[in-house]
Amino acid sequence: MSDSKTNSETNSELVQYDFASFQKMFSKYLFFWKYFIISISISLFFCFLYLRYTPKLYTNTAKIKILDDKKESLDLPFSADFFQASSINLENEIQLISSDNILRQVIRNLNLNYEVHAKGAVVSNLVYNYPFEIECDTNYINEGAYEFIIRVEEKSLIIQKINNETTKDYSFNGLTTIKQKHDLPFNITNFNVDKYDNSISNEYVIKILNNRSLIKNLKNNLNIGKIGKV
Repeated sequence: MSDSKTNSETNSELVQYDFASFQKMFSKYLFFWKYFIISISISLFFCFLYLRYTPKLYTNTAKIKILDDKKESLDLPFSADFFQASSINLENEIQLISSDNILRQVIRNLNLNYEVHAKGAVVSNLVYNYPFEIECDTNYINEGAYEFIIRVEEKSLIIQKINNETTKDYSFNGLTTIKQKHDLPFNITNFNVDKYDNSISNEYVIKILNNRSLIKNLKNNLNIGKIGKV
């Protein structure tokens, strides 16, 4: 009986000692609560900056099935055809896919000749949902690269051309460029005022890219490889 009582008292003392140790440690670190709050706030701030201003990267994959003309034809096969290897030359097909003519068609079909950036206080972000439509002139696109800033002032469309250290301003009555004669490499149509007023930026930067640099960039980022056996 005495042993049970002694064990109970010992356990009670241990619990009290642990609680006292925890309380002492908690009081010790509670003194630094301001530093913990500052550290967490700084970490959250840098996380916000990273997520807000880091450029977004997109990747896409696709599979292409290359058919053998002999196997797809309706001609009756000869005995030699059963022992003949496939006539498909993958190296030629890869060179064809990455050729300038094919990539030029991709650029034209996907409207890769221009980029639209929303101009911010710190950096400009590439956007795909902007409050207007762009119709590019392919003759200018083939010549070189251009950069333009677009904004609205008193229901007039203001476009500023930036060329190295020189600038040139264009002013259009209304929110379209098709009603006035100009030498811009594009036209602005279907300007959505409500969407513009609710957007995160009041200025947009249009970057016109030439085909040569676009084709070179596509070739550098295009990875083509075979899957399975031929």
